[in-house]
Amino acid sequence: MTACGGGVVKNHNSDQMLTLNSIAENGSSGNFNALLLASEPLQKKMGVVLLHGRGGHPNAAVVRQLRIDLFSRGYATLSIQEPVPAGYVEGSGAKPPFQEYIDDVNTSNTVFAELYARVRSALNYLQKRGVQRAVLIGFSMGSRMATAHLANGRINEIPIVGLIGVGMYANNINPLNVGLTIKRVNVPVLDIYGDNDTNAATTALFRKTSYEGSGIRPDIIQHALTCSPSLTTNDCHKLVGLKGKSNTPLETIVANWIATL
Repeated sequence: MTACGGGVVKNHNSDQMLTLNSIAENGSSGNFNALLLASEPLQKKMGVVLLHGRGGHPNAAVVRQLRIDLFSRGYATLSIQEPVPAGYVEGSGAKPPFQEYIDDVNTSNTVFAELYARVRSALNYLQKRGVQRAVLIGFSMGSRMATAHLANGRINEIPIVGLIGVGMYANNINPLNVGLTIKRVNVPVLDIYGDNDTNAATTALFRKTSYEGSGIRPDIIQHALTCSPSLTTNDCHKLVGLKGKSNTPLETIVANWIATL
């Protein structure tokens, strides 16, 4: 079982808990955790690598629902632990949000380099299992990191044929700002956000026009899901009530889009 905030979240009963290593891909941290869901033999040659939100883990909200649903549809899914800046403590309030990431980018710049190495390591692992191409999915901070990987981190890896960002924010400095990195992404993009997730909603047009550049590209699709008016902005960001259990618009949109690839 995996701790999540103040509670405990049960893993899927087919989970394989892995320890991967980023050193071969020029990472600096070495071992990191991952959760794999894959059948033997593989039902499909498409794999999915998932990146969780800030302060999360491989079985945290949003990535949990997506990895389990996509596995049920025949995809191999691998959700990985992301690196964090030195001294980072989630929810400590010692610094403004993302300040540790900004400080890292402006000094040692190790977090994103390590993230790129971890994604490559994850893709290499899936390739050894028989996966031939992959989709990259990120939620919140994970969407920033997934987009940055496609813009800056790809080296000798199986083809990534699509990017899915849930709760993408086009603010802050490069490479934290999706609006600045997405312009260098050359694969189809599915951009999903809650309609009352203020930062994601107000920067949606910027993300789209940045991706398209000087010409209209049909391969970016944006979905604004309607959150309950009673939700806080943060709960709308997490798409509470729009994933898992009996109400699964998030999972349905994602699965239908991947099928088109």
